[in-house]
Amino acid sequence: MTYCPVPIDTTAVALDDMEQRLVEKLARNTHDVWAQQRLNDGWRYGVERDDLAKTHPCLVAYDQLPEQEKEYDRRVSGEVVKTLLKMGYSLQPPVADEGDSEVAELLLSQMDRPDAGSLTLLRLWQHHDEQTWRCRPQLYLTLGSQFLKLGEALSACDVFSTGLEVVNDLASLSDDPSQRQLHIRLRQQRALALIQSGAYPQARRELQALASQVGEDGEICGLLGRTWKDAAALQSTPEVRNRHWTQAFDCYAHGFELALKRGAAAQAYYTGINAATLALWCGDQSASHRLAEQVRTLCLQHLHIADSSQRVSFWLLSTLGEAELLLGDGDAAQQWYQQAVDCMGADLRSQASMYDQARQIVRHSTLDVPWLEELLAPSSVAVFCGHRLDLPQQRKARFPLESELVVRQRIADLLDELQVGIGYASAASGADLLFLEEMLRRGGNVIVVLPFEVEHFIRTSVEEAGADWCRRFEAVLARADEVRILGRYDVHAANGLYDFTNHYLLGAAQVHSCTIRTELHALTVWNGDESGDLGGTASAVALWRQTQPLWQIDPVTADCRRLDQCRVSVDRPLPSPGPEETIQHHSHLYMLFADVKGYSRLSEAQTALFSQYFLAHISRILARFDDGILTRRTQGDSLFLMFDRLETALELARTLRDETADVDWTCYQLPADLSYRIALDAGPCFSYQDPISHHKDYCGHYVVRAARLEPVTPAGHVFASETFVALARMKGIAATVFQYAGQITLPKDYGFVQAFHVE
Repeated sequence: MTYCPVPIDTTAVALDDMEQRLVEKLARNTHDVWAQQRLNDGWRYGVERDDLAKTHPCLVAYDQLPEQEKEYDRRVSGEVVKTLLKMGYSLQPPVADEGDSEVAELLLSQMDRPDAGSLTLLRLWQHHDEQTWRCRPQLYLTLGSQFLKLGEALSACDVFSTGLEVVNDLASLSDDPSQRQLHIRLRQQRALALIQSGAYPQARRELQALASQVGEDGEICGLLGRTWKDAAALQSTPEVRNRHWTQAFDCYAHGFELALKRGAAAQAYYTGINAATLALWCGDQSASHRLAEQVRTLCLQHLHIADSSQRVSFWLLSTLGEAELLLGDGDAAQQWYQQAVDCMGADLRSQASMYDQARQIVRHSTLDVPWLEELLAPSSVAVFCGHRLDLPQQRKARFPLESELVVRQRIADLLDELQVGIGYASAASGADLLFLEEMLRRGGNVIVVLPFEVEHFIRTSVEEAGADWCRRFEAVLARADEVRILGRYDVHAANGLYDFTNHYLLGAAQVHSCTIRTELHALTVWNGDESGDLGGTASAVALWRQTQPLWQIDPVTADCRRLDQCRVSVDRPLPSPGPEETIQHHSHLYMLFADVKGYSRLSEAQTALFSQYFLAHISRILARFDDGILTRRTQGDSLFLMFDRLETALELARTLRDETADVDWTCYQLPADLSYRIALDAGPCFSYQDPISHHKDYCGHYVVRAARLEPVTPAGHVFASETFVALARMKGIAATVFQYAGQITLPKDYGFVQAFHVE
């Protein structure tokens, strides 16, 4: 019998946006139905499909499926929808009902949870139901504000912008005060998101446009002041910095006057204390004292009239501390700051802001405040590496089993002595897990960094030590604040991935300590043997000592000592390919993707002019960097470059950005705003000989990720991934070069990446 399928022909059926969203929901549900049936039948997750053992690699959440598996579910679901339409059925979006209201309330409660981290909120946003959110646009303001509290400025800006598409016409909202106020708040908060992402001119323009429509108030003036104040910190010359401070002072002082007239206490003490501080920085001490006295009086009145059941604002208490510092009363300042610290909780970002502001005031005065560092400085950050516990058959002792308890105690003592509150480490059996367990025991924040997927890491670095270590590994991961997985397992590239992890660990910890303005300490459990493979403990110690000292705990003798910074050799190269091999793994290289936003809108004639003039201009720039470029690839407006030196990649990215923006392209009959958007990334990859072009080319997860980062980069800007910035900090490139912009959702379901704006 010959079976010949005859499906209904749906090739002429086109789906609109609503129907495409329906297909995605159905695809997700199709996968869940299939997975639930498999689990009910006794199947479980496994790296490979095994019908006898009943293991399947697709028994994971839909978001974790390979793209080809998602596409299969989409095709099936899409054909269902197309067939219904072909048969004459119509599809209507659901009408908002009480169920939508209940869903909205549930979403608001999820957003307000104190343990709702960045990834939780990103998933809420990625899978939000447009119909529910349009019926309750307050959701946009709440979620965006939560992103801002977590420092995720780019995600916040995306949420606020989408909300403004719903509540978009200020003139039509005059009869609805609540919606009008929501529109204003969305615009104010979007401006704040732009400020946090470093887009100061754009934020300033948006705030000025808002003020022209609704009038100035303390909130708008305060935000305008912040655009100048934050930008001042990036200026290289005192003259320009002082001009920015003066502009900031004028905005804050004007906002303070407006807030006082309108009785807006919170706006008044925020703008007033900033005006007082900037007056000091500008050298006007009498104005600083006058404003600080007004702010102190205002805050004390606010405290006096507050109901005893109300929770006192951390910012109100820290403002009182700042006012007393400006007035020269160190003892009173210490008391208010102590209260602020007591009610602050674990908000390290706020503590860093308070500490930095207080330190700047002291620097511009003659006040002696010996308590400042001890009271306000955030807990330090530690980065850790160490030996795995020795196995019974191991001949040479590195970390004997009987040393576990004494090494754990040495780690605990060192964490106490260095006042560590944040820890970075991998999670292999032995020293890594001891460090992480001690960090969690003391209530610290833990960031676990793995070279590749969890299941492969367990197999290569944990399970050999026994089932108990596997349970401890799983317990640590369950309690960690964040687990970062850097690459994808390949048996031939494992050592390179371990080496990349060592580079990333130190760089990421340096970025974190710089962000919260605290000390960084490097710790190791190491027997002192300098031999070993690339990516091992000795390799990490040699690498880290190039930039800073380390605290060493010897697992054999249990001695603890400080190793000075030392530029020792770290030359443990990966094996070179044989004469017959054309594929080589690189532990990490640096990549640049760029394109021109709006290129697809050029006319046919303009594309030819673009190739003749714009690309010729780019060619002249690249010629100055010829020696540092490993490979180059172009297609239309797109540009892909690979480097083995980070400094070259960074310098070329800035040059491309600046020297394309400086050209008047209208002289060549091209749009005036022609400019690159550029993405920088760094990570492991493979090189190979392209059999078609006969040139060396590069591929791998990070190459694809860099290509995904470039389309979400604003035109005229350079964005760098967190791995690129981590490796840049390791190489001593100043932290001021990069400004954290937030987590970005990458196109084509490629996950999230932390992005930094390159100044």
